[in-house]
Amino acid sequence: MFEDVEEIRPAEGESELHFYYNREERIARAPQNVQDYYNGGMRPVRGFRIFFTKQNRFIFFGLILFVAFAWIYSGINSTRDQCLIDGVVYNLTAFSYDDEVYVTIKSKFKSEADQRQVPYTANIFAINSDNQIQEKIILQGLTSSNEEASLRTKISDFDIKRVDVILDTQKESKELSAFVKR
Repeated sequence: MFEDVEEIRPAEGESELHFYYNREERIARAPQNVQDYYNGGMRPVRGFRIFFTKQNRFIFFGLILFVAFAWIYSGINSTRDQCLIDGVVYNLTAFSYDDEVYVTIKSKFKSEADQRQVPYTANIFAINSDNQIQEKIILQGLTSSNEEASLRTKISDFDIKRVDVILDTQKESKELSAFVKR
């Protein structure tokens, strides 16, 4: 590899060059932070403590605040599109297609051993972008054993962003909410 490199030879009458290395002298001439490092003063921070150095403290707490904000925001804005009433699971879906919003409420017994019928009433509210009720529809449904029952309706889409449903059974009442998928 270095066959083509020409070595430096001393001129006639001169002795060969010798390089002397003195570690203590080199460290004594070095900057203060290098001297501190070699004297054992400045060692890198390792482990979990790295988050609490002066430089990283702001980033660490900013990250914690961001994660907390995202967690709270997702909890507040989550839709309640599923509920359980008297052993029956109700699911709400809403989507927009061709200037219409299609709403589906599916109901099915949680346990397949149930051999009964559960009637329910669904009060459907279409909420527009101004958080005003655009339209209200009342539907009657019946959940029977061993099959999934569905209630479907469509609403003219005048900028509807959310569909809220109040389900009333003989025993209790619960509210469902779903954003309209576009």
